[in-house]
Amino acid sequence: MWDISNDKTLATIVYRYAKKGYLYRLRKGIYSKFPFINLDYKEAGCAIFGSGAYLSTESVLVTYGVITQSIQDHTFVGGLSQSVKIGEESFLCRKMTSRYLFNRTGVIDGTNYSQASLERAVADMLYYSPKYYFDTEKPINWDKVKEIKSLVGY
Repeated sequence: MWDISNDKTLATIVYRYAKKGYLYRLRKGIYSKFPFINLDYKEAGCAIFGSGAYLSTESVLVTYGVITQSIQDHTFVGGLSQSVKIGEESFLCRKMTSRYLFNRTGVIDGTNYSQASLERAVADMLYYSPKYYFDTEKPINWDKVKEIKSLVGY
């Protein structure tokens, strides 16, 4: 981004910018031009968990009312399994095999973040927990879930 090839020079500049308040450290190696409180959690999660990560599972299921329990973490699917806490917000990323992760069937790729459709979130949840209990199945189009599972390959 800044066209600086020397890693030590770049690290020094980033450190100084963070110290002066021009950059905000979200976690090791991840900085923002804005304080975390001003960031959209979906954008922050996709940035934290890296290439291919998208909002899915419980976070999407709660949005559509398929599960009614309160959830503690913003849940993502990505290339690594990790849990991160930034300020008061908790993020959880479940690892998915790259051949499934980079198959974008049922994933809505936006400008700054990606999110699973309801049916992809259901398919993802069943990938991790085949006997998962959904509080209500009314909004779920099971034909689409079956199609997504077939197209993705899990």
